[in-house]
Amino acid sequence: MVDEELIRQFQNGETDAFRVLYDRYAPAVYRYVRFRVKSDADAEDITIEVFTRAWKALPKYKWQGVPFSAWLFRISHNLIVDRTRPKRFSFINLSTWIRSNGHHEYERIEDQDVISRAFGSLSYEEQLIIYLSFYESYTNKEVAEVIGKTVSATGVAKFRALKRLNKVLGNADA
Repeated sequence: MVDEELIRQFQNGETDAFRVLYDRYAPAVYRYVRFRVKSDADAEDITIEVFTRAWKALPKYKWQGVPFSAWLFRISHNLIVDRTRPKRFSFINLSTWIRSNGHHEYERIEDQDVISRAFGSLSYEEQLIIYLSFYESYTNKEVAEVIGKTVSATGVAKFRALKRLNKVLGNADA
């Protein structure tokens, strides 16, 4: 069943429809949050809060053709920012992830502050594009749907974000 129909059912009082949405998106939301915070406990707390807020706001939610996941990622982002002021992208597991995905050119970067600063140089949208593309293995088309841009605009944003990351990470030794 498509998200729009599940949302409509929930808004009509069929609360079991939310369970389907939760089961569909909770793992991806948790992974996204966990990738950005320091502990499993923080990730679990924020994920619970994301779905608590979604539950409360869903009765007034207006379907506008944007993927439901985009709304959940935005709630996640806002909660992470609220909890981790100042705005710092905390990629605690990024070095491990980079090595496990065959990106050996960055093995020498062990300093998490360098990685955090590199991702901090990106906009929220660029961070989301990189995360969804490389960590969640979304296609450019899927990422474009989440962020509400064309596939070509998403590809350009991804290219620019990677170029900026390479520049920052490439100069990490300097």
